[in-house]
Amino acid sequence: AGGSPASLGADLDVRVPRGGGPGRDVAANFRQYGLPRPELVRADAALHRRHFRDAGPSYDAVLTDPPYGIRAGARRTGARSDRKRAVPEHLRHDHVAQTRPYPVSDVMADLMDLAAKQLVRGGRLVYVVPSFDEDFNAEKDLPRHPCLRLLYSCYQPLQAHLGRRVVTMEKVQDYDEDRVEEYRERVWENGQESAEKVANIREKLIQAARLKPGYEQKAAYQKKMRKERKEIKKKAKAAAQKEVPNEMQQEEEGGDVLTTGEH
Repeated sequence: AGGSPASLGADLDVRVPRGGGPGRDVAANFRQYGLPRPELVRADAALHRRHFRDAGPSYDAVLTDPPYGIRAGARRTGARSDRKRAVPEHLRHDHVAQTRPYPVSDVMADLMDLAAKQLVRGGRLVYVVPSFDEDFNAEKDLPRHPCLRLLYSCYQPLQAHLGRRVVTMEKVQDYDEDRVEEYRERVWENGQESAEKVANIREKLIQAARLKPGYEQKAAYQKKMRKERKEIKKKAKAAAQKEVPNEMQQEEEGGDVLTTGEH
């Protein structure tokens, strides 16, 4: 970021670019390290061609921490059904688009394709991927692309057998639009076996957790708390939707939305 003319950041969840308040956002992180403020947008990287004009290779580096579905399933923009629902005008500013499940194997395939297409020659792709230290071969089990060369795979242990890898790849060939299908077919060297080693980590963690004493009680309590939080958010959203039309009606009638005394 320090030597490039600009940095661009994107996330599917609009709350990420906005941050959590003053001093708790992406811009504050950049200021801390003396870097120029990045351009932040709400966008779905899976739909990069829809969000951004195709100007050919234009990035020196792509740094990302893709969704792997460990805490929650990975998702992408799109409705689960074909039924369309209009978004009320007063909710458009904070609207979060509908999403649908996004298989981790597809997440990685799309990431490889995006980097191979948008990076300049010699550009770097850097991403983080969780993995178990056992039965994992970085040379064969990480996603690949004919236009990208694996440079580094640095493993950091986090638990007894679980950790994460910081993977760095370099673009070494020009992207050929006529070979898109071939590219996708070659993402996983060992096919489904390699894809599942990255995609099924959440299931493996759950299986291991079920063997620990008290798992059922803890899972039931967490489920109850999630349900209660969901109901609270649902009621708050319904109340906000009810208040906005009332305020709009008062403004049209010339009355004050809030009054604290006689006028």
